[in-house]
Amino acid sequence: MMRMGRTAGGLFGIVLISLLGGCMPNAVRPVNHRLVPVKTILQDVDAYRSGEFTPSALPDQVLKTITNADSQAVGFHRLSLDTYTTSVENGGASIKHFTNHDLYDNEGNGLVSAKSTLSSNGIQLLMIFNLSYRNIYSVRSQNVSLNAANAYGIIETHLLSHFDAAAMGHELLYSYDSGYVWQTGNYGHAESKCVFGQSFDASEVNPAIQGSARDLDCQVSNQNGVVISNEHRVYLDRYGFAILLGRKNATQEITFKVTGFKAD
Repeated sequence: MMRMGRTAGGLFGIVLISLLGGCMPNAVRPVNHRLVPVKTILQDVDAYRSGEFTPSALPDQVLKTITNADSQAVGFHRLSLDTYTTSVENGGASIKHFTNHDLYDNEGNGLVSAKSTLSSNGIQLLMIFNLSYRNIYSVRSQNVSLNAANAYGIIETHLLSHFDAAAMGHELLYSYDSGYVWQTGNYGHAESKCVFGQSFDASEVNPAIQGSARDLDCQVSNQNGVVISNEHRVYLDRYGFAILLGRKNATQEITFKVTGFKAD
């Protein structure tokens, strides 16, 4: 039986509030421009994602920190996630509904690359590319409005000063400096502190999900130590992967309901 109120989400939360074991191959980091035409991306979406949202695209310090801390890959080759998203502005002044279709690929060492497509009334609005650590902490992302001439710039972690692997224990901490890929300084600093909670049957999130799950609550703080966002996820033990249930900041609350799940 589905647990009442148990909702989930993919990558859309990143937007509304604005990671196969083994050695990584040596590669030249992609050349990134501040403006990339959306038409260029849409000509070959898979090639664009595999070039820009792969571990070899990350700064060396960030990649080494993650791979040294976690040698275990996620428990799938590809995972497909469909969600129904509700966004409510503070005070209920505006309520919006969207659907998401997300594809996640195993990139080794807990890293996953993803493509999310956001739609409203059956019309595609937005494509989101992301490279994250177990879908808990995003290290590289880009929003592509399908109605715009150019895509937003790619944002990535430039320096990872504290990183806890998901298997470390009850609490996780990520401390990082991030900015656009072309930035050479003046990065924004933030921290994400996460705590695992109770365990339950993962089928309560969606009947297609196997094994157990644990609640995972995170607080994101800015450079001043002020909490700017509260996030609630479920961590799927069988898959070594988290799904965002909801996110709340000073202006809005976003919730997600899983309508489809498949892992290969």
